Amino acid sequence: RPPISIPLSSLKAFSNLPTHLRTLTMEIASSLTTELVDVLRIDLVERISLDSGQPRPEVENGHADIDQTLRDRLKPLLQGLSRTKGMRDATGSWREVVLGEVRGTIKRHIPLFEIDDEDPRGANKSGGPGEYLRGMAHTEFMDLICAVYKSLLGCVQGLQTQNTIIVEVVESIQSPKSSIDIPALQEDLSDVLASAAELSNTRAAKVVGYRSEQHASLDLGSFLVFFNESWRFVVGCEVICRRMIVGLRGAVVSQAKVFLQTFHQARISQSAKLVEDELWNPAEVTLALQRIADVLVDSAVRDSSDLILSSGSPSSPTPTPAPVPAPPPTNGMLSPPPSSSGNRTKTNGSSASKHIRIEDRTYFTVSATADVLGLLMDYLKVIVNLSMLTTDTMSRVIEFLKAFNSRTCQVVLGAGAMRSAGLKNITAKHLALASQSLSIMIALIPYVRETFRRHLSQKQAVMLVEFDKLKRDYQEHQNEIHAKLIAIMGDRLSAHIKSLQVRCTLFCVLGSCAVDWNAPKPASGVNDYMELLVKETVTLHKVLSRYLPVPVVEVFAAMNHRLSEEYAAIGLPNQEAKNTYVKYQADRLIF
Repeated sequence: RPPISIPLSSLKAFSNLPTHLRTLTMEIASSLTTELVDVLRIDLVERISLDSGQPRPEVENGHADIDQTLRDRLKPLLQGLSRTKGMRDATGSWREVVLGEVRGTIKRHIPLFEIDDEDPRGANKSGGPGEYLRGMAHTEFMDLICAVYKSLLGCVQGLQTQNTIIVEVVESIQSPKSSIDIPALQEDLSDVLASAAELSNTRAAKVVGYRSEQHASLDLGSFLVFFNESWRFVVGCEVICRRMIVGLRGAVVSQAKVFLQTFHQARISQSAKLVEDELWNPAEVTLALQRIADVLVDSAVRDSSDLILSSGSPSSPTPTPAPVPAPPPTNGMLSPPPSSSGNRTKTNGSSASKHIRIEDRTYFTVSATADVLGLLMDYLKVIVNLSMLTTDTMSRVIEFLKAFNSRTCQVVLGAGAMRSAGLKNITAKHLALASQSLSIMIALIPYVRETFRRHLSQKQAVMLVEFDKLKRDYQEHQNEIHAKLIAIMGDRLSAHIKSLQVRCTLFCVLGSCAVDWNAPKPASGVNDYMELLVKETVTLHKVLSRYLPVPVVEVFAAMNHRLSEEYAAIGLPNQEAKNTYVKYQADRLIF
């Protein structure tokens, strides 16, 4: 007889069997999920400890043993979840545990860090994490934040490894009866990884955010260490997740811009103080100062090793260069300035020169200008080591150079140095040295411009026209200084010209005359006013010919023209007067 086919579900005794089976399957899946999550959590903690430099005895052989152990533990669990179709629910449960582990990782380093993402309080809360973190020394905080970054990155890397192992095990147990949608599983696991990385960056951003004021006041080297450590962590997470993560990236870049502004304001103030206190005397040019000038010139074509700060660098494909330890200057890309030359002298055992050399030209300098060149080089260090700040730094450099130009003209042309530096008066020497200071900057501006050109994109390069405007401003102010020199001697010349009125020919008009060419000449052979005029002229000539060889022509051309006009207007009544006049010209006006 053929067997009787009766659906068991139609029998009253088995009517609840499907429900019971589904419930039992769900319970099995839940139990498997719990066990799977526990296995993964324990494995993740071990990986974080191993990556943090704290290996446990059971994992002393490193990641290879951990990976194999994890595969062995996961295989039966994933088989069961495959058969119970509970893989998606297990992934969801695992996601929540992972996010909790990220929070726990930071709390293990900062026990006071208990603020939820949505809670804006606690930044200034007494005894809270903000007060604790702000009260730390920078080196202490760097040790802490580096440990936090290392643990969090170890967590993200551990999750990546776990995801790879899970997919490999699932592929190895695939069968027609227990099929798992592998692409969907990979997508879910990638989402877990991305969520963990984003939360890690968000939490880290909160930690560094508490110290934004402290970071803004750091020196460039210390800030660069902080920035590079943070950037390395950001890029490491982004490379693993294959997506941009905004949290910490935005916080670090924002702090970098605040740092740049503080950095800039400090140098603006320092430059102003240097110029105001300057006594405008020639300064010796040491090898260190000449090296700075050489670096500024060389930067137009390459980044000198003197500009690259020795610190950790982000391993990223971003524009930020990877700084390497700077070799000694004598082994760098630039050759050191010559230590022996005709105008170098020994001062306190160190070689020094009277002139600063820029390419093939030499200039006198003063202490303020020498120090300002060092400050200018600091800005170039910023763009070499923090290249995402190039455009921001360029505007600050232009402002810095404008301020130096303006302040120099104020204290010299505006006689501000008489108040700020206590000078009794502004002499031709002061004006000449101020002109030399401007000449140094005029010579260097094109090199600074080309340095920025190398670090800008083609679209950004249009902003370089500001350097051309800046150079013109310097040249205009320098022309004003030269005009002032002409005016100084012009005023003295005008005073002396009044004494050139000849009594015999102008007596009927003026009624009196300061000079009588017919009168017997004094013992010296020359009238007193002529002696004084020649003395002042010779003094001016010595100053200008020493400091300003080119403007000498401008100043004395104007004087010669004026004197020629006045001498041509002199009427000499007799031979004695002519002899006196010729005697003066031959003996005194040749210098």
